[in-house]
Amino acid sequence: MRIYHSKIVEIGKEACEIMQNDMIILFSANAPQELKDYCVIHEKSELIKGLKTGDRLVLNKQYYTIINIGNTALDSLEELGHVTLKFNMKAEDQILPGSIHLKEKLDYIPRINDFIILERS
Repeated sequence: MRIYHSKIVEIGKEACEIMQNDMIILFSANAPQELKDYCVIHEKSELIKGLKTGDRLVLNKQYYTIINIGNTALDSLEELGHVTLKFNMKAEDQILPGSIHLKEKLDYIPRINDFIILERS
């Protein structure tokens, strides 16, 4: 079941370098100008149901398991379309409030018109 579905509309010129470090900074089109270069900009969507550990992120048919969710990540995603996705993480890794940790290594670099999907596992 899909919980969240959004389309990538822009990729900041520094975002690919950040992705090489297993991290994606998502922001909706209202991202502050000084941050846009570092972000993957997407069409903000409604978070249908609460996200939980064990759910999955899907990028271009690549599946990533959510292992930890920061305490402000879902509110920030719903209100601002903003969250930091950190890949290749372990459950015991310290998490920042606005982050979602994913178990698998980022092995796909998103492109404009790709979809970001969060789904129930």
